[in-house]
Amino acid sequence: MRRARQTAAPIAEEVAIEVTVEPRLRERMNWDDPKVESIEEFLEDWHAAAADRSYRPRSGDSSTEAAARFLEVLEDLATTYSTGAVIVVTHGGVTTDSLRTLLGDEQLRSRAPTLIDDGLPPCALTTLEQADEGWVVRSIATTDHL
Repeated sequence: MRRARQTAAPIAEEVAIEVTVEPRLRERMNWDDPKVESIEEFLEDWHAAAADRSYRPRSGDSSTEAAARFLEVLEDLATTYSTGAVIVVTHGGVTTDSLRTLLGDEQLRSRAPTLIDDGLPPCALTTLEQADEGWVVRSIATTDHL
């Protein structure tokens, strides 16, 4: 989560707010230690969890569980901040997992054909809006601001 905090810091400074770390926004899996699992084992589990959203890897959550955590945070934020915008800075895998839950793979592939296989580009913005019918995905992985 260090990279997410490093990304959030200048944004928070610009809008004069404090960064709040929310553990539920962590990535689906994090590779920490080659003594625990090799990078090859980690990548094998990552791909298995991407292919089968219910697959629980050795070092993390299933894609479905990660998305549920992410969306739970959004619901909590929407309750706490009922008006205005909220900026969430997190890693691409958990964002992709959440988009797969919100849109389904077919619609996500039609809107962002390479996202499931290639992930989000660094510093990409995805915009969600809360509506009566739930979360509406306004934009996916835009990089126009770069």
